[in-house]
Amino acid sequence: MMPEQNSSARARRYSATATIIAVMVTAALILVNSIAFILVDRYNFKADMTSQKIYELTDLTRGILADLDEDITITAMNNERDFLSEMNEVVKRYDRASDRITLRYVDPYSNPTFVDKYQKEGVTLEENSVLVESAAARKVFTVYDMYTFNSDMTAVSTFNAEQQLTSAILYVTSDDLPSVAFTMGHNEERSNTLTNLFEKNNFAVSDVTVSMQGVPEDTDIVVICAPTRDFSSDEVDALDKFLIERGGKMMVFLQPGTEAMPVLEEFLAEWGVGVQSEVVFEKQNFIASNPIYIIASYTQHQINSYFADNRYYTIMPAARALTQLFDHKGNVSTSPVLMATKDAYGKVGTSFGTIDREPGDTGGPFVLAITSEMHNMVGTNAVDSKMFVAGSKAMYADDVLGSTSFGNADFISQVISWCSDDMEIVNVPAKTTNTPPLNIKTFQAFLLGGLFIVVIPLAILGYGVMVWLRRRHL
Repeated sequence: MMPEQNSSARARRYSATATIIAVMVTAALILVNSIAFILVDRYNFKADMTSQKIYELTDLTRGILADLDEDITITAMNNERDFLSEMNEVVKRYDRASDRITLRYVDPYSNPTFVDKYQKEGVTLEENSVLVESAAARKVFTVYDMYTFNSDMTAVSTFNAEQQLTSAILYVTSDDLPSVAFTMGHNEERSNTLTNLFEKNNFAVSDVTVSMQGVPEDTDIVVICAPTRDFSSDEVDALDKFLIERGGKMMVFLQPGTEAMPVLEEFLAEWGVGVQSEVVFEKQNFIASNPIYIIASYTQHQINSYFADNRYYTIMPAARALTQLFDHKGNVSTSPVLMATKDAYGKVGTSFGTIDREPGDTGGPFVLAITSEMHNMVGTNAVDSKMFVAGSKAMYADDVLGSTSFGNADFISQVISWCSDDMEIVNVPAKTTNTPPLNIKTFQAFLLGGLFIVVIPLAILGYGVMVWLRRRHL
């Protein structure tokens, strides 16, 4: 056979082989793509590739869904194709996570009788709203419940769907909802975000004027938010009775710079909590270049066990120093929860000539938050009473409690859980749609600034000079 014929035969064989390989690769790609399409279309098998994992369900939610013992229906008020994409992805993940959950889509314009049925029962259903219901209860959310918008309502800042849906599932499956009462009549200041935190955990929220009403019988927790006027003896007696005889729970937030409140302070002292007049400053553990924006230190307390695996800062801005008056006294025991370091210092008053430490300032460490518990017998019944006291009202301010950069919402959720004994408290942080800021301590900012502005440039300059000197003598 001539060389030209051999070359032509080899070329044909190579061409045929290449064609076969190309066909096989194309067929494999089509098969993989078809399998992927089936997984997504039938089973909604998708990976959350967003940087903030805005679609991924937390372990807390998965645990709640795994323990469901009754059927739940989630109704998305739109057709599946037009329902909001983020919401659509999340509700599908709830549907897949539990056999007890049924997801359905109802277009309110195509199904006006469905909307009218709920309207007659006092439930308003809008386009893109979400209805969560069991056989006994229901809860509805609008788009504005699921998203947080910036101040001018032009952009979305956070996505709150998981918090809302999980709390709704707990709400519609609960037999007895807890109640929290915020005291009034002493110029108290509570934030909207603190109220919302209780509501998201399915508490019935109310205001109570203790001097007129006492403490209502169905109240589980009483919250005192930064009063500036003292309580009366009768009010303290009513609060004491609520705690001791009914096994009540109480959360108290104080602030520096207020007038003396001897009745309230004496009441707290009986529970082992002393109130000092100093504002606490930190030497290094602070943020925003402000030494009264303290990064609190966690103690070995049940409330703080959550933070062993979740390392978030809880900040205590403008904190008033507290004192642990005793460890145990009779049937009352106390435990610090948040502390300022031994390098902290305290200043008396609200106006300071300098923020630096001066000779007359009190030295740390300081107690910033503390709990007190009483184990008591009322007749033949064992009664457990609990009190949490913190020295900062700014720790629950809207901008602090609503920030995903700090652990304050998680911390107060743990306090609520501690007060509520075995109640399941939900605090799923809102998912940020933008990259969150990196919070670092002030001294860390100085160190990093020195490293990148001074050390690294000098090292590069030194290396350049060294190279120049070597080449000069070549």
